Amino acid sequence: MDGIDLEVGEGELVGIVGTSGSGKTTLLNLLGGLDTPTGGTLEIMGHSLNSLEARELAHFRRTIIGIIFQVFHLLPARTALENVELPLMLSEVPRARRRELAAAALEDVGLSERIDHLPSELSGGEQQRVAIARALVKEPELLLADEPTGNLDSVTSREIMDLIHRLNRNHGLTIVLVSHDQAEVERIAGRIVNLEDGKVAGEVRR
Repeated sequence: MDGIDLEVGEGELVGIVGTSGSGKTTLLNLLGGLDTPTGGTLEIMGHSLNSLEARELAHFRRTIIGIIFQVFHLLPARTALENVELPLMLSEVPRARRRELAAAALEDVGLSERIDHLPSELSGGEQQRVAIARALVKEPELLLADEPTGNLDSVTSREIMDLIHRLNRNHGLTIVLVSHDQAEVERIAGRIVNLEDGKVAGEVRR
């Protein structure tokens, strides 16, 4: 990152686009507390990430941020329901409540009939929906999506993008989305930020 000055408002869906190496994933990692800035100020939902210690950063990631990756990162020996439960286990939510919340999150992404299936029994699009439900189950204030359709065909990619759009529109969830598919980003995002060599090269509000 090189002198970026960027503010994302509550309830926005912001698309981040740019060529490979432009800094898109680095920016998302900074927002998610996965990387630590070497300078400047980074504040998210009232939390100054520059000053948080490791334990505080872990708590921040566990409670404030939901992250969707290009690779689904599902545990192969766990059902869809059990995969979605994992963040709640880390937060020591009681078992019955975990199952209730995980089932509701899977229903929200249209997978209520697939909760007992293993990842190997699900399509790529269904696996990404499980990953989205896992990110949503802890009710984050900010959802980060890093190339969420990178491993999917065009039809499934559109369905996942539509789902992300609905989460923003129906739930008011603040979303920052990185994608290689600029046309799809332009279709759903209210604001598009173009990165080039670690700098903001331009912005478009739709």
